[in-house]
Amino acid sequence: MKKVISIFKISEDSFIELYFPDLRNKQNFYCAPTSALHKFDEVTAQLNINHKTILLQEGELRDMIWVLYRKLQRAQQKTCELPNWIEIGDFVRCLNESDKDDAEQRYKDIDFSNFWLWSMASGAQSFVYTRNGKIYLEVGYIYKWHSRERKDSDTDYIPYEEFIKNYKPILVQEITPEMAQEWSAQCESLIKQIE
Repeated sequence: MKKVISIFKISEDSFIELYFPDLRNKQNFYCAPTSALHKFDEVTAQLNINHKTILLQEGELRDMIWVLYRKLQRAQQKTCELPNWIEIGDFVRCLNESDKDDAEQRYKDIDFSNFWLWSMASGAQSFVYTRNGKIYLEVGYIYKWHSRERKDSDTDYIPYEEFIKNYKPILVQEITPEMAQEWSAQCESLIKQIE
């Protein structure tokens, strides 16, 4: 049974949880796993939305908490403003467009790392950005065949044109100032526990 470390509430029916497996299956590549939190514990970030789960990232606890904390701080300081020509909720679509071989220059010019929160190779991508003083969290899928060869066993393959035509983000949510402060406080508490 998994051990939930923290839950970041988004709305009544959606939240992000950080967790690791039970102690027997807990992983730490630098020391023996214990019941206490350690900065090198391997954890999972998962979006729970409408009774579905979306894997956001797996990695070391310290890194995942620090990334979330820094993105929230930058958003509150308004240093990750979404370019004006990109619509709210269209950022992951732009990432998909930038990965095409014949991508338009405007997509290639975006510094996605400025907004990236967590990501899974060939899977869900999450970003934090601001627009007009409001903070947004956007989660969406990338087109996985941009980053790897198509295999005969890929029964879910669809051409990029079909993927992008039907593309919709998984989540686009305004993060209120109160939520940002609450999430930051949760991060600070975890940072104190693991350092």
